[in-house]
Amino acid sequence: MTETKLHYKLYKTKHGWVTATIAATALAIPVIGGSVTNHASADTTATTGTQTVTSGSNAVTATTASTTSVTPSTQAVTPDSSKLDQAVQNAKATANVTVNQTPTQTVTGSTVAEAKQKAEQDYQNQATQINQKVANQKANNDATNAANSFNMDNSKKRELDQAVQNAKATANVSVKQTQTQIYNTGVPGVENTKNKINNDYSTQINNINQAVSTQKAKNDAYNKAVAEANTLNSTADTTRKKLDDAIKAAQAVKGVTVIDGGTTTATVSVSDFEAKKKQIQDQNTQQANSINAQIQQYKSDLQNYLNKINNNSSVVSSNEIIQNLTLANEWDAKVSYQVTGNNIKQSSQILKTGDTAYGHGISIPQGKQITLTNFISDTPQTFKVIATFTGLKNSSYQGRKITKLVEVYTITPNTSSRGNVLGIYSDPTNGFEEVNSKINVSYEFYYEDGSKVNFEKGTAYLAIGSLNNYQNGQDHYEYAKIISGGKAIGLAGSSVSVHNGNVLYSTYPNTARESDYGADSHYNTNPQHSPNFDKYYGWDTGWVNSKAFYGSGLVSLEGDKYVFEVGVDGEKHFTTDELRNNLPANHLWYNMATVIPKTDIQKPKLTVKYKHTNVAL
Repeated sequence: MTETKLHYKLYKTKHGWVTATIAATALAIPVIGGSVTNHASADTTATTGTQTVTSGSNAVTATTASTTSVTPSTQAVTPDSSKLDQAVQNAKATANVTVNQTPTQTVTGSTVAEAKQKAEQDYQNQATQINQKVANQKANNDATNAANSFNMDNSKKRELDQAVQNAKATANVSVKQTQTQIYNTGVPGVENTKNKINNDYSTQINNINQAVSTQKAKNDAYNKAVAEANTLNSTADTTRKKLDDAIKAAQAVKGVTVIDGGTTTATVSVSDFEAKKKQIQDQNTQQANSINAQIQQYKSDLQNYLNKINNNSSVVSSNEIIQNLTLANEWDAKVSYQVTGNNIKQSSQILKTGDTAYGHGISIPQGKQITLTNFISDTPQTFKVIATFTGLKNSSYQGRKITKLVEVYTITPNTSSRGNVLGIYSDPTNGFEEVNSKINVSYEFYYEDGSKVNFEKGTAYLAIGSLNNYQNGQDHYEYAKIISGGKAIGLAGSSVSVHNGNVLYSTYPNTARESDYGADSHYNTNPQHSPNFDKYYGWDTGWVNSKAFYGSGLVSLEGDKYVFEVGVDGEKHFTTDELRNNLPANHLWYNMATVIPKTDIQKPKLTVKYKHTNVAL
């Protein structure tokens, strides 16, 4: 807000010279110090006799010559002093006049008449001088009084004072009085000086009033702009309200992240306010329209996503997962085993890049190797294996290193005539193999200090892969059943889904055997609902395959011990023991990962950013 600074000046006037160059006005005429002195204006000597006439301040002596004697004689006479007396009285009655009487003088003459005439002439001269001085002093007094009256009660000065008071009462006006200017002038110049002062007062009044008027206009414009700025900075402004309503609507939509970009304040002058106001309102409107459009598109995309997953709440897309668990390949892990069972045979096989096991390849980087340890029962029996993995280097939870994993396997045969097998890989992420069995297995993870890892809900996930369902009616489907310590979750776009709340498997065929590629109506009674088992042919080659999600499900871990069951099952060959004994294939490979396989179907996500802009003056 601009501020007006005003200076004004006052004057005083005296006779003489100017003693100051800047001032305010007052008129003063100094006292003329006058005095009237009664005295004889001449001394006369005669040889004749003298007469003394005393009147007022003079004594008159007349001397008469005598022919017979030299002794003079005097005769008192009374000269006319009335004019002098009146002049003295007038002088005494005049302000600033001091009357002093000098000693009486003696006036002589050759005759009494002559002496009297001399005395009266002197009185006349004195009276004339006194009257002149009194007249001058009266003129001075009148001028002084006029000046004092001008200084004390001048309408122009009052008008200036009022203008000054009005200025002081006006916001953002600073009023300062400068040094008073004094004009010294003689009596003849008083009126001119008064006029000059009044003219200057008039100029000052006009200047002050004009400045105050201008400042009031500025104040009004500023106050108006401030009021409008306050409105603009709040929801009282329609565009700001529209933006805030859009923000609230976005915040109310589940799955939408709303980020507040903060509030910036633009400081502008009154003259620039309208342009800035329009700019801010346009920004508010643009942001509101953009947010509303994004929300509408998000809702549409979300509905399409939900339609694709059949509105199944147990299904998520890979981009929804918040993963704090890392189980990376542990090529250098050490593993020890404890086996409980009858005549369990144990064998080991070292696998390197390009090697296969159980009829499928294992992705092993160049220069790395792992060991597959097989536990074989020639006759069907339930046995137990405890596998302890140590020296883990690449695993962690919430940034804390995991160095040990204990897996406890219980192997139960699913046929009465075939032996059962368990094969465990030395890299725990490669999982295990089973033949003619179902496996109950528990996982317990340990930190470096030996304490157990306790997973918090929603922070740790395992991806369970290679859950096949062979379209050939002679085969089976593979499942993973969560018993404790976790929750089964389906991946969007995967053929695997959640059944009975805790079992993961594919309802329809997702894997074709090359020798029997034809459709089987028993396994695929409604091809329209089958997720096209040949859509991702060859997906089952491990986690490096970009389509691995197609045969995968998730487990959300919770607690310090995870227990699940894996096995094979089916509608046709699992109804009786005899049929199970004749299964052409009764085998699965289970592996796990914490890198969630990216699904083709992604749950839409939306992040909305906004910012507020305020204005200040």
